[in-house]
Amino acid sequence: MSAHWAAMSTETSSFICVPLNLLPSERKAIQDPNTTSESYAQAVDQEKQLIRDRVLNKSNQEIIDEDADRPTEDKAMVLLRALGSDLNINAFALNFRYSDGTVNDDVEEANYLNRRVVEVLSVDSPEDDATKIPFFLTSTEFEHELYGDCAKHFKKRLGLTEDELSLFVLRNVLMTPFPTEGNFIDKMVNIFQEVVEKEVEVNTQSTPGK
Repeated sequence: MSAHWAAMSTETSSFICVPLNLLPSERKAIQDPNTTSESYAQAVDQEKQLIRDRVLNKSNQEIIDEDADRPTEDKAMVLLRALGSDLNINAFALNFRYSDGTVNDDVEEANYLNRRVVEVLSVDSPEDDATKIPFFLTSTEFEHELYGDCAKHFKKRLGLTEDELSLFVLRNVLMTPFPTEGNFIDKMVNIFQEVVEKEVEVNTQSTPGK
């Protein structure tokens, strides 16, 4: 599931999905003093495409079989292990693009989007029917006083202003060692994307002229 959060959104998506765990390309770029914003973005985009090509929509066996003839450093399993755990809590956050392609930089607007998404995919009132919720997300907040530079850097990766406002963050837990069987993850991802795209419309319609 962590691979989907990492590579779900593209440059043409109406939303941006960023996992808390840095991609290997991001960690490498941060450590390189010669990294520019352009080279950083290019490296991240290339790695996301690699994830889409070699990991997403493939079964465990397909990944293993396709890795057989690759050198160790080029194996999809090596990349997959570096993305984060699928049997633990995966933290991630969303932002959105306006119709002109501009990325929202307002933290409160991004928080508004994340809150609405988790309200759809959770039980947050006695009136909610849990049997009609396809899967569940939880949430937390990265407060400036507690998360400091971590919260600021996360905001930067989301394209947000690096202010002192709290950042609303989503979480999922996947407690199965067989997430690729039966098209399970793909179904979840499709539902999630439909929910997010619908909620993004609320944000973009509330800001005329964008």
